[in-house]
Amino acid sequence: MPPPDVIDKLKELAKEHDRADLEPVLDSFSGAHHPRVAAQRTADRQRWHDLLDVVLDSNEADATTAVQQTLVVFANYARVQTSKVKQKKA
Repeated sequence: MPPPDVIDKLKELAKEHDRADLEPVLDSFSGAHHPRVAAQRTADRQRWHDLLDVVLDSNEADATTAVQQTLVVFANYARVQTSKVKQKKA
């Protein structure tokens, strides 16, 4: 994980270059520096990472492609929803 000052600098650069799409990604790092938060995230998400590893390690092209495409679609969806929530708060 990048240190907080690096995240802050990346946020500045993203803002300077009109890259609001990067804000949710950079925000996902906040709080991750606290050991207890990082450990909880690791525990909560490990099962999903393990499942992803099974698919990627299978060398099954169709399964890998399906997972990649699905992750891209849902990542974009999550970013849009996060952006809408932030716009409502502003």
